[in-house]
This record gives sequence, C-alpha cells and structure tokens, in this order.
Amino acid sequence: MISTGHPDNPYRNVLIPLALATAGSGQKLKGNAALLHSMYAFAAFNIARIDQPERYESHHALAIKHHQASFRHLRQSVVGNDPSQNVAILAAFIVIIATGILNGQSSQWRIHLRGGRDWLRSLGDVWNDTQGGHVLYQMFQCFEVVGYFQNHGLRDFSGVHTLTEHTGQIDSVCSAISDNQGDDYYLDIFFGVTKPVLKAILEIKKLTSRGHSATPEELIGLESDIMLANPVTLRFPSLSKSLEKLTRHHACSWYYACVIYYRRSLHRERPKEIQHLVEQALYHLAAMCTFKEDSNSGCLLWPMFTVACEAEDDDLRSRSLERLNNREKYGIAATSSIRHVVLETWRRRDSSDSDVDIYGINVAEDLGIDILLA
Repeated sequence: MISTGHPDNPYRNVLIPLALATAGSGQKLKGNAALLHSMYAFAAFNIARIDQPERYESHHALAIKHHQASFRHLRQSVVGNDPSQNVAILAAFIVIIATGILNGQSSQWRIHLRGGRDWLRSLGDVWNDTQGGHVLYQMFQCFEVVGYFQNHGLRDFSGVHTLTEHTGQIDSVCSAISDNQGDDYYLDIFFGVTKPVLKAILEIKKLTSRGHSATPEELIGLESDIMLANPVTLRFPSLSKSLEKLTRHHACSWYYACVIYYRRSLHRERPKEIQHLVEQALYHLAAMCTFKEDSNSGCLLWPMFTVACEAEDDDLRSRSLERLNNREKYGIAATSSIRHVVLETWRRRDSSDSDVDIYGINVAEDLGIDILLA
C-alpha cells in the first residue's frame, strides 16, 4: 500500500490498530467499524481480481457486502459528532477512495473525496494532534492535489470556479503543503512525494486552470521553485542505505513527472522536446524494481501516467509498458485503465496529420475514464 517499503507503514501501524479497536471494545465505535469493513472490502475486491476466475463471484459478493457496511457505519459516524472517532473516520475515507482505484471505478473517487473534504471542513481548525492523525491528513491531501490535476482537461477551462474552490481549501490544518517549516512531513518517506514537488504540482494546476496564461513572472518563479526541488541529492538519514536509495528513486520519478507536467501544460512543449525528461523518469521508475523493499509495492500512478503518455520512440514506450505491466499484476484495475489511455494517446499521436497536440488527460476524458492517479 505504500511505495517505499518503509518500516513505519501507516496502513499497518495506524489503520490496522484503529480497525481492530472495534472488536476489542464494548462501545459502538462507528468510525472504527467503518474502517474495518472498508479494509475487508478492499481485501476482498483485490483477492477477487488476483485469485482463480471461478472464485471471482464469491469474493466479489463478499466485497460488496463489506463495502455497503462501511458506508452505513461511515454515515452514522459522521453525524455522530464524536471527536474520538475523527482519525478512524478519515482513515475510512482514505481506504474507500483507494478501493475505487483498485476497482477502476471512474469518478467514484470524486464523490468520496468531496465527502471527506466537506466533513473535514465541518470540523473547522480542530484536528487530532497525533502522528497518525497528521499522516492520514497529509495522505488525504495528496489524493486531493493529484485528483484536482484531473479536474479538467487542457482543451477548455469550463468550471474553473470549482477547482479554485477546492484548491483553496487544501492548505489547512496540518497541511502537507504548508510553508511552516516546523510541520512534520511524511509523504516523502512513505510515497516518495517531496513537499516542494507536491506544492509545484498544485501550483501548476492552478495556473493551468484559471482561464488565461500565466504571467512571465509567475512562470519564472514557479520554474525556479521546480529546479530547486530536484531531489537527486536529497538525504533520508533515518533510513537504511538501501531504503534511502529506493526512496530517492521514487522522489526523482515524481520530480521528473512534475517537470514534464510543467513543460507540457504551461509551456505547451511538444512530446518530442521533452524525451530526455521521459528517459530520466523511466530510469528511476525501473530502478525501483531492483530493490527487495519494493518487491510487493510500487510507485503511485500519477508519475507513471504522466511520463508514459509522453513517450515517443519504441524503446521508451516499451519501457513504459513494462512499468505499467509490473504494476498491473497486483490486481489494480486503475492500472489497466491507465494502460488503455496511454496506448490510445500513442495511437492518436502516431496517426495524426494535424498540428493539434494530443494530451493523455483529454484522451481519458474522451474514453470516459476518470481514475484517481494515486
């Protein structure tokens, strides 16, 4: 569930104790129960995809049963207004959103992400001041930043007010993208997403979606921030040597994907002009597979999608598909959907005789595929 194989895996060290608390307590802990059933559902959906085909129906039926139970308990816990349940409630939202990624359910993640944000907003500036609470809050915000990357394609700017409304709410309590240097940040060691890169992705999206071109001053400032965000020399001194290298490869893949996103969305550079960035990103994506810590995990989907869509020559495309195929074997339906979008993007580019540029996010819209790239 995490990218780096870090020993302090929050899915194991935070979510599992919260889920098991409902079994060991005589109280009706609806938030914990929602989390427990959401984890059962996630596991059953995953087993249904990777087990023998003849057992699919039974696993899938069990998954649906627990999925519905998680929604029932989540609704009850949200209206219950019990602060002691807040961390478990947010954890349930996260697992339910991740279940949509597993199933490849287009647009379902948007409903749950919006519901989670509305609920967090109802709490005001009060949040659980624990490490587990901060980790989960930042994980949810990463979903938001990556999700709003997809809020609109690059062909028009309709509905910009919706994007502005949501992105204006992201930087808040124990924010993952806060400028406060005293805030602990966790997404780099768990997922390889450094704070400067996450902030840059959000800023690129804001500039892209506001309806008019960024000013030269804005572009210079943002490009300077992105150049300074290069994690190639970044140290993670608390990690083992092997885990530190793996984490740096993840961080570098996010960085190069961010640069590609910046060049394509704000400068509108053609794919042929950024192939050196695609090659660098693919180097780091491939390097992850050489570490035993990464043997049962993989990078998040955003860098894979962003990089693969822009590959031009046969070698880079083959390497892109290899990375997607490696992730696909874990039974994550979103990877299959992304692979379909990538192949169609390449096909349209290769067969196009016009000067119209083709963006993967617009191809996904045409195909009716709306998967959270997390």
